[in-house]
Amino acid sequence: MIRILLNFIYPPYCGGCGKLLPLTTKSLVCDECRNFILSCAPQISFNRNLKVITCTKYEGIAKNLVVELKFKGIKSLGRDIAKFMIFAFEKFLKGDNFDVIVPVPLHKKRMDERGFNQAEILAREISRATKIPMKKHILKRTKNTPSQRDFDKKGRFENVKNAFFSKSVNGKKVILVDDVFTTGATISSCEKTLREKGAKEVVALVFARA
Repeated sequence: MIRILLNFIYPPYCGGCGKLLPLTTKSLVCDECRNFILSCAPQISFNRNLKVITCTKYEGIAKNLVVELKFKGIKSLGRDIAKFMIFAFEKFLKGDNFDVIVPVPLHKKRMDERGFNQAEILAREISRATKIPMKKHILKRTKNTPSQRDFDKKGRFENVKNAFFSKSVNGKKVILVDDVFTTGATISSCEKTLREKGAKEVVALVFARA
């Protein structure tokens, strides 16, 4: 009843296409957009030696969803986006006995500016569904690097080189979670840091690939 009242005051719309949704909705993604994302089918690719699971391309509906979450602060969309990632987990990673889920961290300054880490929101929802613990403090961003949008591919790798610190994950199998995979520079830097601290295996689970 409270949700319906809130939806009446703030009419819900689909984060993918902008269509108004029923007042009784529990999701901010309409059936058409949800079915489209699912029809794309999750994929496995390799960034050097890192296995990367992605759900869809970073364009159209998927890009709109990320923008609504990341830049407009519609944090409840994280639950919907995470469902696509959970579907990908079920297809490719279920039964592999991972020990921990780690979100790609923001620097404290960026975190203070945005107020939340979208990767942490996604990781928390995936943790709830998979029962794999999410540990946000394992990985820390120690350098407040400029936005990756300001660099070419080579520059992006240099920009995030040695930008992270990890606590010990000796012998653990880690799922690294983020919203968008572009050149793989950030994910690669995180993976390298985790492996240097003893990770047995690192796999990236990401919503969209650019």
